[in-house]
Amino acid sequence: MRTKETTESKNKRKLALLLLLIAFIIIIGASFAFFSDFVTGALTAQTGTLDLRTTGLTSQRWWTNTAGEQNDTPGTTIANLNPGDIIHVNLPVTNAGNKSAHLRNVVTLTAGENHADVQMNPTGVFEIFAAGTDLNATRTAIRNNTATPLSTTAVTNGFTVTTTPIILNGTGTAAETETGGVEGPVNAGFFIRFVPQTPAATANTWQDTPVTVNVRTEGIQYRNNPLATVNWTNVSQFTFGTP
Repeated sequence: MRTKETTESKNKRKLALLLLLIAFIIIIGASFAFFSDFVTGALTAQTGTLDLRTTGLTSQRWWTNTAGEQNDTPGTTIANLNPGDIIHVNLPVTNAGNKSAHLRNVVTLTAGENHADVQMNPTGVFEIFAAGTDLNATRTAIRNNTATPLSTTAVTNGFTVTTTPIILNGTGTAAETETGGVEGPVNAGFFIRFVPQTPAATANTWQDTPVTVNVRTEGIQYRNNPLATVNWTNVSQFTFGTP
C-alpha cells in the first residue's frame, strides 16, 4: 500500500512538475518577444531668397574747361555728349533676400546712325571702366589714360563688357554673410569715356549719333556655387535702367 501511494505520489509530483515546467516555458516564451518602441522626428527647412533691388540708375558727367574740371548730373539722358567726357553711372543695389550672392554687371553699349545716316561702331570710341572703391582716383586715372578699360565682346552695332563679380551678403533673418562679402547697398556702377578722336574729321563723324547703354546687374547664389563654375546663362536677369 505504501508502495502504491508512493507511486501515485510520485506521479502527481511529476504531473505537477510538468505543468509547472509548461507554465514556466509559456512565461519565458512570452518574454522572448523583444521590447520595442519608436520615436519620430521632423526637420523643416525654408529655402533662402535672393532679391536684388535698386533705387534707380543715375549718372554724373565730368568734363574740363578753362575753369578746371566740371560736372553735372544729367540722369539717364545725356543730350549733348562730347569727346573727352567721362560719365559715372551709379547703380545702387541691395539684396533684400537672406542668401549671399555673386554680383556682376553686364553693360552693352550700342550706337546708331550719325548725321549722315552712316551706322557707327562705338568699339574703341567709347570705353567702359570698373568704378573701383575710390571714384575720384578712378576718374583721374581715366583722364590721365592710366586706367585699363574692361575687355569688350562684339555685339550688333556695339559691344558688351562684364565687370568682375563681387560678393553681396544677405540680409534679414538667417542672413548669409561671407568672408570678403559686402553689405548693401553697393554701388554696382561703372565709368564710360567718350575717347577724343583724331584727326578732327574722324571725331566729326560722331556728331548727332545716338548712343544707348543698357545695364543688367546679375546675381546668383554664392554658397555651393564656386565662381569658377558659375553658369551665368541660367541667371534670372533684370534690366534696371536704359539710359
